[in-house]
Amino acid sequence: MATSVAPVGLPLPVLHTVTPPRSCKGCGTCCSGVFVELCDTDNVPVKYTQPYDDARIMRQHKNTSCIAFDRKTRTCRIYKNRPLICREFERGANACLATLSGYRRRLRRKRVP
Repeated sequence: MATSVAPVGLPLPVLHTVTPPRSCKGCGTCCSGVFVELCDTDNVPVKYTQPYDDARIMRQHKNTSCIAFDRKTRTCRIYKNRPLICREFERGANACLATLSGYRRRLRRKRVP
């Protein structure tokens, strides 16, 4: 099976069962359930961040979505200043497809009585 390298350097399997959205706008799946560690060059407003061990991370809503993710519009409030890891996350790349695939599996499990 072919592999690709995710932004954090972890190999992910190539997925062929999930079709990426035409646009990231309105999706937001990648903005939920992950810790976003900031690098020194990120210019994210401090009100969106918090310390974590020796690092700085994005704060999260109680539902684990990123604090900068607007749940009504399903867009990023700080898109122009979003962290590097978010800038490198490409729509349709293996990390995107893996995130979408995991999200859809979680939805199916919730529907099972």
